[in-house]
Amino acid sequence: MDCQTAPFEALPGFSPLFRAYAAEDSRLAPFFAHPRWNDPSSWRAAADAAASVKRDRNALADALAAQQPRWGDDPSRLDAVERLRDDRAVAVVTGQQVNLFGGPLYIPLKAITALQLARQIEAETGRPAVPIFWMATEDHDYPEIDHVRFDETPLKLAAPPRPPHQLNAGAVGRIVLPESITALVDEAVAALPDAPYAGDVAALLRQSYTPGTTLGDAFGTLVAGLFAGTGLVILDPDDPAVKRLAPEVFARSVSVRGAADAVNTAGQELADLGFHAQVTASAPGFFLLDERGRLALDDGGDTIRVRLTGETFTPDQLAGIARTVPERLSASASLRPTWEDALLPVAAYVGGPGEIAYWAQLRPVYDALCVPMPVVYPRSSATLLDAPTRRAMARTGVTLETADGHADALFARLLPPDPARDAAFEQAHAALAAVFDALPLGDGEATLERSRASARTRAAHALDRLREQTHRADRRAHAQLRADADRLAAMLRPGGGLPERALSILPFVARYGPALVPHLIGTLPLGNPEGEGEAKAAHHVVDV
Repeated sequence: MDCQTAPFEALPGFSPLFRAYAAEDSRLAPFFAHPRWNDPSSWRAAADAAASVKRDRNALADALAAQQPRWGDDPSRLDAVERLRDDRAVAVVTGQQVNLFGGPLYIPLKAITALQLARQIEAETGRPAVPIFWMATEDHDYPEIDHVRFDETPLKLAAPPRPPHQLNAGAVGRIVLPESITALVDEAVAALPDAPYAGDVAALLRQSYTPGTTLGDAFGTLVAGLFAGTGLVILDPDDPAVKRLAPEVFARSVSVRGAADAVNTAGQELADLGFHAQVTASAPGFFLLDERGRLALDDGGDTIRVRLTGETFTPDQLAGIARTVPERLSASASLRPTWEDALLPVAAYVGGPGEIAYWAQLRPVYDALCVPMPVVYPRSSATLLDAPTRRAMARTGVTLETADGHADALFARLLPPDPARDAAFEQAHAALAAVFDALPLGDGEATLERSRASARTRAAHALDRLREQTHRADRRAHAQLRADADRLAAMLRPGGGLPERALSILPFVARYGPALVPHLIGTLPLGNPEGEGEAKAAHHVVDV
């Protein structure tokens, strides 16, 4: 594989805050415990802090070991879980909502980075470092997870009907796949390229996304299949055995209400520096989770109200729920990282641009709840180029930086111009106007003047239609260029953004086989410790 780089600033979708963090901009240092994210000394300090927290290692390993068979038989995952029993062991965590058919490319890129970074941290610290993929099964934003693209084919899962007792969509990981998922899997299989390993990918899709399976387990099975043998542990937090491992985070969150104000203050401080605030926090930092859905809570001081039902709790009552039945609670975006890091000995979290913007506001929560903040490590950012796309780029000269998400606009830009013909049409327009202007109509005939103007407009429109017909004839004569423009728009700028935000990795696996993921693990570089500014991290363009 050939791997080249493109600077973040030349591409869409990377905020100034993320670019500054990737460059280890000193202005962001106060917002992170380890702002030098790519410095091995930061890894060692974060690993020491994570391992120093007392936790029941055996209960943690037992809970994770019990989960792993849900997603298939893989001894490497169980072996990795066993390493967490060692008091010296640390975790490198990444995660994502449970998406349709595994979601876009950036999701496996997160897992790849976590695997690479775990190896590096283990080598630098001498501690066992376990990569863990945290499935965000409790999230409730269904429109974010119900779609993906296989090359040029968009796929979408229809929203399931909501039972009468359910007040909102609830935790998406609990959604049970309907019978109609079979037809959607068939559509996905048909969209795979005619390639050597398409049958293997089809089998994995049919094994994972079956009627009656939850969306969480379907996603977990697919991720487990893609990363078989790598030792990537999968974690589902929507599990009573997991929730009971760190209930005090929820309980303390009830009483530490100033943390939410501090999160919002950090957002304002970021805005004052010219960046943006990613999240607005509110106490108590979690949702109520039950058969009615994932229910937001509003802090009223002496009481906390359930937004959709009007039920109220005192802070002591909610703290009691946290300590006795924590499975009834679900962490919000502002609390989840701290809960993760109380539950697991996290030395580093691998996140994308949006997550890093969240983390920039969360140090007050870590401080308030007395949980060590890990290194926040940017995931690999990459575009994969298959052979058809590379050939189209070579024929047209289009690069990732110069691509356009609108195929028509890209084609018009690439179509060879005909200056002589364009000039001839412009001359014809001028001559036409002159002819109409020279026609003698007599004095004071306003009606005739209006008729002349109308006739001139119709004639000009006819000339424009003739010019457009010549353009259409050009486009028909340049069928290959049209096909190239269509492919480049779909593969380099799907929806106007980068491919990693929209395209699935599965068509690439269909072409290049199960060895693709290990190849990417070995090919994609981690950040460059010697780099200056954005050279510490960049977008990778990989020929596969």
